[in-house]
Amino acid sequence: MEINTANLDIVFRTASQQFQQTLDKTPTFFGEVSSDIPCATQQTTLAFIDRLPQMRKWIGNREITNAIARSRTINIEPYEQTLGLDRYVVEDDQLNLFYSGALKAQALSGATISDVLLSDFLRTANTTIGYDGVGVFSTAHPIAGGISAGVKGSTTTQSNLSVSTALTFDNYASVRATMRARLGADGTPLGLVPDLLMVPPQLESTAKQILESDFIAQFANTA
Repeated sequence: MEINTANLDIVFRTASQQFQQTLDKTPTFFGEVSSDIPCATQQTTLAFIDRLPQMRKWIGNREITNAIARSRTINIEPYEQTLGLDRYVVEDDQLNLFYSGALKAQALSGATISDVLLSDFLRTANTTIGYDGVGVFSTAHPIAGGISAGVKGSTTTQSNLSVSTALTFDNYASVRATMRARLGADGTPLGLVPDLLMVPPQLESTAKQILESDFIAQFANTA
């Protein structure tokens, strides 16, 4: 193939199509536990409203609840991967290897970068400080509206970190029960229903056995 503007345009159009097809077909998991939020500037502040207390029976005057705004500022970091194409590959019409090999590998890398970043975050989340002043995974998340020593409204804590806990069915059941009983800022249950178990590749078989056993046990109990 002669190297000229018209032919290079065909090469780039074909490469773009091949890249996008692989990008769209590559399975990812980050969307199951995180949100994809468009950012138009290098630094973005994400704002959200803290959980409102549970509704109460209306007796007497209204009790006004002040909505608490929380925020987190993040810096946008660029990522890139640039492929070089040897001119002789173009001249000798040997582009199939480039399209089916290098280009698809690049698209796979681009599709899964969010999975890689999320995995890195989860491994260090116990040392990453969240909006409440402790690690995202911590044994001491504050509950400002909880009950401590029988006094409602005092500050107490709860844990979402199980340190040195082996992946067994009993431990899975215990942690799941703890998650379902987790309280909001007003000291009332959040109503969580855990539906995702994330493990490293070496524990995949163990996790599958636990989840299948849990399903069978629930089915038998219902029957």
